[in-house]
Formats: sequence, C-alpha cells, structure tokens
Amino acid sequence: MGVTASAPAKVILFGEHFVVYGEPAIVLAIDKRAYAKAELREDKLLHVHSVNLNLSGYFDGEAFRVEQGDEKRAKFKLEPIKVAVEKVLEFRGEKVGLDIEVNSTVPVAAGLGSSAAVASAVAAAVGGLLNVKMSKEDVFRISYEAEKVVHGTPSGIDPAISTFGGALLFQMDTGFKPLETKDVPLIVGDTGVERSTGVQVAKVRSVKERYPRVVESMMRTAREVVLRAIDALKERDLKTVGDLMNI
Repeated sequence: MGVTASAPAKVILFGEHFVVYGEPAIVLAIDKRAYAKAELREDKLLHVHSVNLNLSGYFDGEAFRVEQGDEKRAKFKLEPIKVAVEKVLEFRGEKVGLDIEVNSTVPVAAGLGSSAAVASAVAAAVGGLLNVKMSKEDVFRISYEAEKVVHGTPSGIDPAISTFGGALLFQMDTGFKPLETKDVPLIVGDTGVERSTGVQVAKVRSVKERYPRVVESMMRTAREVVLRAIDALKERDLKTVGDLMNI
C-alpha cells in the first residue's frame, strides 16, 4: 500500500528574472500538478519511474542503472528525486528501499516550476509513507535542495509556491508571505519550446554586467510594478493587473 501526494505548478506574475537579485516577485500556484506515489521495497534500492517523461531507473547510493530511456538523460532528470528522498530519509535516520512513481501534468522546461512541484510531491509522499513528521518548512527546504541539482543556485521561489500554494510575495532576503487574494483567472500559453532557467538567468546576468545602470533602472521599475500589483490583486482589480503585466 503506497502513499500518493501532489504539489502545484506556478506562474510568476511579476518580478521574473530580477527575483534572483533580491527584488520582490509575485508568484501564484496554478491548477497543474505533479503527483508522486511512494511504496516500500524489500531491498535497499531506490527505483524511480517518471510516467510523463518515459524514464526509469535504479539508484544504489551514487550508482545508477537505467531501466527506461537514455541513461544520461534519465540520471539527470531523476537525480533531484533521489535527493528529495535522501533528505526525507535523513529525518527518519534509516535507509529503506523505495519505489517512487511520478506523473506530472506540468509542462517541462516551460517556466512553470515542474521540478520543484515534483520534488515537493515526492517529499510529501515519502514522508507520509514513513510517518516522518515534517512541517511545510521542512518540505520547502527539501525541495530547495533538490532544486539545486536542476538550477545550481535557485532563488527558492519555485519550492516555496509548490509547498505552500496560493499566492505569495517572495523576496530572497526576507522570505515569503501569503497574499490575500481570491482565485485569479489566468490563461497560460505553452509554446512547446523548452527553455533552461539557468540559461535564461545567465543571459540576464550578462546584460546586467554590461549595462548595470540600465538594468538597475529596470529593476526599480519592476519593484514598483510588484508593489502596485499587490494592491490590485487584493482588490481583485484585474484590469490594473493586466495593465501592469503589459509594462
């Protein structure tokens, strides 16, 4: 008998890119989710199967054996799941064998936080299966560690929203706090073109290094947009929200 958990994807409405420089951002959970099922094994191996990516394999410590898909791609995509599992097992203080099945409705490499949603769902499922007492802050920290495998130095915004849901005001140096707003009707278009968050962040960093004063001016403007958007969302003034998104 296994345990299943899920976590939501996200959209960053305001503050995208500049959030990694300590600027505020507004992030919303959306109705796309990642699902994870955890079951015990009789051995000490970790078997991971990603249904939507058609990948699976076995982890035995640092060793990896592919079962389905290209070995290099499978190890890269499944490694964050291994990290999330290991962090939960640290709470338990004992290694056990697990079967992890992941199935996600979140488009991959589309800026919707698919990897964080998977990591949060896996942490919650494994914790539930093993009766490990973890707070949401613990799940957030576990998901953040898994995100490091994917993004190197993530801001933390993705694991925050995938763990806590709702709408959050996020800032790296002060953390995050919930925003009081009702559901916001959004249409999110997926071009089908995969993008690497790390590559996009590097592009912005390169421009900032070449034109610091220009980019810093843009950052101040983005900060003001975020602050105005907070009030508009609280008042459910969607016209103003839309206007601010077009700036």
